[in-house]
Amino acid sequence: MADKPINSLEELATLTQREFLAIGERFGGLEHKVDRLDQKVNTVVDTLDLMRADLHDIKLALGPLVRSVASLEEMVRHLDKRVVRLEEQATFR
Repeated sequence: MADKPINSLEELATLTQREFLAIGERFGGLEHKVDRLDQKVNTVVDTLDLMRADLHDIKLALGPLVRSVASLEEMVRHLDKRVVRLEEQATFR
């Protein structure tokens, strides 16, 4: 807003033109900020896609390992029972 009173139509037109240009500059600045924010969001989305792919690979690799661990735990339990039975037999002799 102007600090002094507007005396003519030309002054009003000039003031209006300056204000419209100022608004345009502010919108241009906002557009630039939105573009930068959009780039940052795209970077985050790309990173999340990479993490999702890595997690999928980890799940694929862990599947057989989990089954192997379960099988080995069963073997250890069986061997523990055999050791206990052999220790009991050894103490009876």
